[in-house]
Amino acid sequence: MIMNMARYEQETIIGFNEEEKTAGIYTHNKVLRQKLEALARDRPEDCRLVKVSRSGRAVDYTIPKSWIKIAPPRIASEAQKEASRKAIEKAVDQIEMGLIDTCDATELPDQKEK
Repeated sequence: MIMNMARYEQETIIGFNEEEKTAGIYTHNKVLRQKLEALARDRPEDCRLVKVSRSGRAVDYTIPKSWIKIAPPRIASEAQKEASRKAIEKAVDQIEMGLIDTCDATELPDQKEK
């Protein structure tokens, strides 16, 4: 019988060493499990299911070590934040004046024919 685990017990562990080109991922995280499942289906030569445990609530996968990244969010300066605020305000004004069609997110204000 599988007992429910506390959330703090539901780990994700990524392990690799300096010699091998692959990394192992053990996870309980549902979103990560789904992402790894899709990668294993689409790229079986790169992503391989090793083991399913805890009645399918935990999985082990092997992936290329080069896929492991640490990507902290960008820290915007006050000038960049202010420029973003102004750009958003301008876009909102143009939407309100009917210069931008909100259904066409790819259209830039300067490209709209007058």
